[in-house]
Amino acid sequence: MGQWYQRFAQPTDEEVAELLDRAATGAPEPEEAETAEPLLRDNEVHVIAGNIELAGHLTIPADPVGLVVFAHPSGSNRHSPRNRSLADALQQGRLGTLLFDLLTPEEEIHRTRVFDIGLLATRLVDVTEWLTRQPHTEGLRIGYFGVDTGAAAALRAATDPRVEIAAVVSRSGRPDLTRDALARDHAPTLLIVGRNDPLILKLNQRAQAAMSCATTVTVVPGDPSVHRAGRTTDSHRPDPRLVPHPPDAQPIARTYHRAPDHRSQLSREVAADAVSGSRRHRTSAPWC
Repeated sequence: MGQWYQRFAQPTDEEVAELLDRAATGAPEPEEAETAEPLLRDNEVHVIAGNIELAGHLTIPADPVGLVVFAHPSGSNRHSPRNRSLADALQQGRLGTLLFDLLTPEEEIHRTRVFDIGLLATRLVDVTEWLTRQPHTEGLRIGYFGVDTGAAAALRAATDPRVEIAAVVSRSGRPDLTRDALARDHAPTLLIVGRNDPLILKLNQRAQAAMSCATTVTVVPGDPSVHRAGRTTDSHRPDPRLVPHPPDAQPIARTYHRAPDHRSQLSREVAADAVSGSRRHRTSAPWC
């Protein structure tokens, strides 16, 4: 049901009391002030990727400064309350959003498709090319927000010469599934990992060391992977032997920076929204 709601915050005591009082007295609903900018576009879309039609939800705010494409391995990306809440926060910052399904519901049943990074990346590129030809999105800078294997697909798609990607944000990503793409030229990248997922953290640190672009690893409380739709099967579980074990290991810091660059600021801001659900208004962004 979450796709039908725009606000997920807990109501205050004052709001509850006002609603109860209005219900008891039969008072009419107050007229809501028009505070938000009108949307240029807010509708379901269907994109042909190869020989498959993918469903998505495209929202473009007034005077957009960019567009974030959500890359998720699940077939229910556009209906996820968590994703829609994040998309709403990004829209408040004048960023358009596209929530779409990398796999059809029929494909998602076959777990091997969830880990077919080449297939997911190709579809992500196809969707990105489609966006560059649409009236309301043509010319907008595009960033990827990927989760789990969708993050690996985003990292690979960002290196495709057919698309130009401004930033990549990964949450609980599996960069080890696309090791061959890590050394290629990338957009500034932010890798978000939960503190309770040390193996995924080490895999992301290893990916950071292999990447030539401005890359930041940020550790957040808890384990964001518990929300992943593409749960790891034994055959696709990260191999601990791939993780480096330095002899003088230091306590884990909260954030790891590599080659700081002003272009990665937008990635950090997008991630801050992803973690905190912030609805801050931004008037500019480094990728504009």
